Amino acid sequence: MELTLKNYKTKLSAELLKRSMRCQVRECDELSPGVFESYVDEQDSSFDVKLNLVKNVVSTHSCECESNATFCQHKIALLNYIATGIKPSAKILAKKKIDPVRQALEDADHDKLKEWLFATLKKNKDLSIAFTNEFLTRTDDYDPHEIVVLTMDAVKAVINKRSRAEATEVKKIVDLWSAIHRPILDKFLAEPTNSAYFAQVHAVIDTCDNCKYRISTNSKRFEKYIKDIKDELSAAISIIREDESWSKSLSYFFLELFHEGYYGIRREYINLIVSVFNSSSTDRRKKINEMFVELYQNRSKESKNDAIEILKLVLDMVIANNEFVEHKEMFVPIRHSINYNLKLIDNLMKIGELGKAEMFCTEQVNANTNQEYDWAYTSRLKHIYTETNNEKKLIHLISDELLRTPDFKNYQLVAANLTQDGEFKKWRNKVLANARQLASYHKEAMEFSLALRNHEGDMKGLLGYIDSHADYDSILIYAKQLIDHFPELFMKRLFERPDCYRDSRLNSEEPEKLDRILEKLYQIVLSKFEKETLRLMVKHQESVYRSWINLFTTHAAKALQSD
Repeated sequence: MELTLKNYKTKLSAELLKRSMRCQVRECDELSPGVFESYVDEQDSSFDVKLNLVKNVVSTHSCECESNATFCQHKIALLNYIATGIKPSAKILAKKKIDPVRQALEDADHDKLKEWLFATLKKNKDLSIAFTNEFLTRTDDYDPHEIVVLTMDAVKAVINKRSRAEATEVKKIVDLWSAIHRPILDKFLAEPTNSAYFAQVHAVIDTCDNCKYRISTNSKRFEKYIKDIKDELSAAISIIREDESWSKSLSYFFLELFHEGYYGIRREYINLIVSVFNSSSTDRRKKINEMFVELYQNRSKESKNDAIEILKLVLDMVIANNEFVEHKEMFVPIRHSINYNLKLIDNLMKIGELGKAEMFCTEQVNANTNQEYDWAYTSRLKHIYTETNNEKKLIHLISDELLRTPDFKNYQLVAANLTQDGEFKKWRNKVLANARQLASYHKEAMEFSLALRNHEGDMKGLLGYIDSHADYDSILIYAKQLIDHFPELFMKRLFERPDCYRDSRLNSEEPEKLDRILEKLYQIVLSKFEKETLRLMVKHQESVYRSWINLFTTHAAKALQSD
């Protein structure tokens, strides 16, 4: 989709255009011809937006927001601002004048200029830091402590001791950081096996990461700055040819994977290592897995929480690198980590470790306090018992499951394999009672109750279940035999029962489908009763219930009226 300054209002959705009107564009700069950068405010949030226009056509665009839209409301707001708020400069026919600032610099007395510059920089700490970093020559490297101080000084220069920063202030901080940190990063990128250079880079990342959590802001620039550094580092490590150098540079990040002074994994380093893993060969992936396994074995003795996080990560990595068989013994289930547990169980089943998979499933089901989490495990147990031909355990599992989830086919399977004694009857009554409780909300439970009564030949019980829980679609299945056994009672119940909510919904969403069901029911009723009798019944219902007559009565009234 090509967007221009003229067609964007017709190309973009009306909803996004409407939302863009609530945004405010400020500090819009044209960095170079056709390249615009601005802050766009939406309520209490502010986003950095960039647009690149080539002959009034949008070529590239970016925004800090996390919208899934290809062209979000903030970009639209800036595009609209450019289209309506910035006019092309008039052509200058006369000779171009020199910039007054440059003219003043050229005319200024050298000593006076230095004095003025010194006084000005003293008053503006952020400019002072940028100036010092640009012009002060250092012959020695910064040590990590100096890097921390420089990084924090840049923050203080912009927001002093405040804990909150506006988007414009975050931009100033990041700009200062970029200038300060660039030579430090470049040294490590050129020599990633140098431990001293890594210590400097570590100081940069750690300090910036702390600022990200300490400073409250709506801007995403801190996260982006750290991510950009991480991407540069992971790319530099990934292209190292010598395996020994590659391992050495990566080992630095493993050594600093945990915060000092308290437990907790450095997420940025995990992300960096994962990035290297994803871009590495099978052999190098195997090496990373070995490093994590060793780390897990050491860390599991120190911190349970850290060990759990590593274990989850290692499982994903060994599966991705087809190494699960080699490391399967280290993995155990983790409470309340269902995705990890199921991934572990599925891979055990895949390699034929059905006994261990069964044990892990059973442990989790027995420990669960909320039965809704059992299904994922019991479905795997069914597969295991089916594969191993363990009919006894399968029947026991299904019989227990039926107490929560009615299913007539499963009921028939259990009934065919259990002795029909007193215990079976107690179990059967519990299953039926649960199904009746669920019937008003679950069609499957209602259908189970009807199917069980019909299976047992209990026509009276089946008739009793033709109530407000049963929908016309299900009633139709048993209508012929019920009208044969209890013609008057079935007719009375059919005319007087309140509609099931599912039928009311079907009448709203698919009235033609409901009409076909009701017509089939009506034809079954006509096979037993004269039309005149039906007219009397309809008239009685209309006089007693008036507008509250059910859908079948309404259908019958229309059908009789057309005859």
